[in-house]
Amino acid sequence: MIVEILLDAVKDSVILIPFLFLTYLVLEAVEAHASEKMVSLVGSERWFDPILGALLGVVPECGFSAAAASLFSGGAVTIGTLVAVFLATSDEMLPIFISENVPVSFIVRVLAVKVAIAAIVGVALNLLFTRRHKSLENTEERIEELCENSHCACTEHEGIVKPALIHTAEIVVFVLIVNLVLNTLVELGGEAVLEKLALGNPVLSCMVTALVGLIPNCAVSVAITELYLNGALSLSAMLSGLLTGSGVGMLVLFRTNRHGKENFMILGIVYVCGVLGGLTAGLLF
Repeated sequence: MIVEILLDAVKDSVILIPFLFLTYLVLEAVEAHASEKMVSLVGSERWFDPILGALLGVVPECGFSAAAASLFSGGAVTIGTLVAVFLATSDEMLPIFISENVPVSFIVRVLAVKVAIAAIVGVALNLLFTRRHKSLENTEERIEELCENSHCACTEHEGIVKPALIHTAEIVVFVLIVNLVLNTLVELGGEAVLEKLALGNPVLSCMVTALVGLIPNCAVSVAITELYLNGALSLSAMLSGLLTGSGVGMLVLFRTNRHGKENFMILGIVYVCGVLGGLTAGLLF
């Protein structure tokens, strides 16, 4: 069991490397070679950006959610786009559905519901909140703040590759440690506990499953999906858990973004939208 826990933790962490490295290369490029064109390309506030974020987030695995969290911490994407990616992310749901021969029509509907909810919430948030990236200087300040927190030698003018590698290694090690702890808890009976808590009141089951979905680990999406397929979770509860299940994205956000109140606000938004979205979608399915 120890070997399996270690291998799962390493797999969940290593898979983030290309996503994070490319993300930090972009952020370093913005800081080192800042231009209006670059910032417009990476952090535009077009109304459909949350829709694009939702479509990217629905891709299996949680690499895009981790990348979105880093971009948000660097001031390159809006809160609406970030939340859209978080709500659309499902980690291992799609591979499990496919391996269990779940009807394609059902899979498409689940993915469509997640993308729709994520896009609507994302666009709404961009309308409610003022632009976080009002100027090029603001974006640079957020990236510099991120670099100072990591002591990554960004200010030593050694190019953009070395700082990007340091940022990536720091986050991957941090995620690896958390994954080791969470995978151990799951192996020790976490799935059985979730099943017991989720039975009974449908509203309470959505609230509990959405709360569990916030745990930053890919194993959570596996447990939620398997419990639904085994009849231990309702459709609403499953959707609530998968809507809040942004993989390690939330973990990366709290690690890279030093604005604690902002992080908890995003956490609360994702949780509330997960509960309400699951309940509503369950009724309409």
